[in-house]
Amino acid sequence: MKPFLAIDTLVLLFAAGALGKQQHIAITPSASASSASSSSSSNSPFPQSSPVWLSNVQPMPGNVKAYPSDVSKIPTGPLSKDIKSQALKGYPPPSKLPPTNSPEVQAVIKAIDWSKVPNTPPRKTRSDGYVITQGYDESDPDCWWSVSRCVKPKYPGLPEDVVYCPKVGDWGLVSMTVFLYALMTFDDGPATPEERETGVEPELYNFLAKHQQKADLFYIGSNVFNAPAAAQRALADGHTLCSHTWSHPVMTAQSNEVVVAELYWSLRVIKETTGVTTRCC
Repeated sequence: MKPFLAIDTLVLLFAAGALGKQQHIAITPSASASSASSSSSSNSPFPQSSPVWLSNVQPMPGNVKAYPSDVSKIPTGPLSKDIKSQALKGYPPPSKLPPTNSPEVQAVIKAIDWSKVPNTPPRKTRSDGYVITQGYDESDPDCWWSVSRCVKPKYPGLPEDVVYCPKVGDWGLVSMTVFLYALMTFDDGPATPEERETGVEPELYNFLAKHQQKADLFYIGSNVFNAPAAAQRALADGHTLCSHTWSHPVMTAQSNEVVVAELYWSLRVIKETTGVTTRCC
């Protein structure tokens, strides 16, 4: 398999079986809809919607069946101690690159139309693991945001990045890079006091509930594996759950197969933990 740089392209191709708008779950949504929802109509050659992915994965017990419509009933306080990661079986070691030769990953690799993946080699890294950016050529056929801050992919058919809130009144975070607004998101969770001296969850969820705010939470699969109760609480609080890979490597330095494995195991553990088939990466 040819190595890969344009991660956006592979994510959309991976979406042929997994991704679509944002997340799919057999629960009742709240009345209000976020402006982040995307239309299924597009000129893109890549899928904008898809069937339910990982339908054979049975979710853990304890999940909500409807998004909260009454803010007074949003759960707060300590996380449940009844939800343990020991119930999750068959996953690769947390916080490490997952192997690419497992039957599940191989099945996904074979399902992807690789003719639509650009022939771009992975970026080289320094001894500390960071990607080498010195001497970057602006004529690079790929849109490398880490260096050029480009938001419009050069590869035909890929949609542009969402860099501002199109709906008046939506609150977001100010990007000091492009000086525009973006939706409120939090990366790299979930984390609990057992893992860090200063716990991010449930403090973050309690804070958002207190101020009646919702966010997109980009979860590292390994962290969901280690803290499933935190992921279930986020869903119960009405947040959108997204994939942020399995082990959080430098993705532009990985091969196609590793990218698939990273996305697959992250999507799978979110599905098994919360019942959500997430469609945002």
